[in-house]
Amino acid sequence: MREALHSEIAPDLSPGGVAIGEEEVDRRLHHEHASVHNAAEVYRGALRLATEVESEVIAVAAAIDSARPWREVYEETVRPGGQAGSLLHPMGSALGAARRFAETHGLVSGAATPLVPVDATGYERVIEAGAFYRPAGARTPAAVVVAGGARPTVPWIAARLGVPGIHLHRNRCDALASLVRRQIAAASTPLGWSLYAGELMRSLGYSPEPESRLAERVLFLREAHLAVVDLALHTKQLSPAEAIDHLTARLPVDRRVAEADVRRIACYPLEACAAILGWKELTRLRDDARVARGDKFTLSGFHEEVFGYGGLPVPLIRWGLGLDG
Repeated sequence: MREALHSEIAPDLSPGGVAIGEEEVDRRLHHEHASVHNAAEVYRGALRLATEVESEVIAVAAAIDSARPWREVYEETVRPGGQAGSLLHPMGSALGAARRFAETHGLVSGAATPLVPVDATGYERVIEAGAFYRPAGARTPAAVVVAGGARPTVPWIAARLGVPGIHLHRNRCDALASLVRRQIAAASTPLGWSLYAGELMRSLGYSPEPESRLAERVLFLREAHLAVVDLALHTKQLSPAEAIDHLTARLPVDRRVAEADVRRIACYPLEACAAILGWKELTRLRDDARVARGDKFTLSGFHEEVFGYGGLPVPLIRWGLGLDG
């Protein structure tokens, strides 16, 4: 592979060379994620979300220091950056804390397999500057792989990637009797579940310190802008260089982090967009289920119903739950 990359595979250096194209974006939205929306509609929705979340960021930052712009407040209080190794112990503690909070508040039932924080390898840092979930292998436990980040974001990353987040979703999928539901997954469902779990924990009062709340909102703002860049890059509205500029202009990240984000988006088309799609659909599904079931509705019961469909796209889960009318 190394020799092929050096001598046989010619890179496409055109500004849109990394894009899969609008037609392919629409095809994936419709047939992989079961979305009724096209690329343009999802792009506009991501832009609106970024604007809404930035307003929330401004409000949270103003509660800490109303005299300064939110980015200054964030950079002073959160102090982004730091070596991944220094975050491993806090991540381990945060994974346990998130799990206990979720269990205490009735978000989940049953146990999950062990989950450990590990340091990212050099090649993983090329496309990841934060943290990501690595499923269990034949000889290795599931892990939260840490490439870097800011200490106040650790509780929220733990909630997203551990329990009640993507690790719990993966455990429930692995336990299903159906081979199809165990193995077939649209990225929008597990990634959307990760964001859904983090938002749910926030709404229930998890990690209430102002600095932590600011870190969480900025983390979510990053997800919204990654979705914008994902769609813009793959529909040829932005070149990779312009995508990097978009992120550095709108988020408190340096160029190295933005470059890693854009590389990942180029390698995994529509994953960032899919996370936002899945989160929105899961939130809407939960709210509709609560209205439809009234006093019989419980969060843990709803979650177990969703887990029963594995990684199928959320619109299909909605159909299966009889809430598509």
